Amino acid sequence: MFAKIGYFAAGLGVLVGAIAQVRVGALLIAIGLALVSIPKFEGNWSVRRIDVLIPAALIVALITIAFALPRAR
Repeated sequence: MFAKIGYFAAGLGVLVGAIAQVRVGALLIAIGLALVSIPKFEGNWSVRRIDVLIPAALIVALITIAFALPRAR
C-alpha cells in the first residue's frame, strides 16, 4: 500500500521538478523514497546496514537541497 503511494509521489515529484518547481519536486521524491524504503526495514533486523543508510542519506540530501535552493518568483 505504502509502496504504490510512494512510487506515485516519486513520479509526480520528477514531473513537477522537471516542469515547474524543483523544490517541490525534491520534497515529493524524498517523501516517495521514504514511503517505499522505510516500511521494508521496520522490524527486519537481518537487513544489511548499508541498505538502510543509503535511502536515509538520499532522503536527507533531497530535503536539504529543497531547503537550500532559492525561491523562484
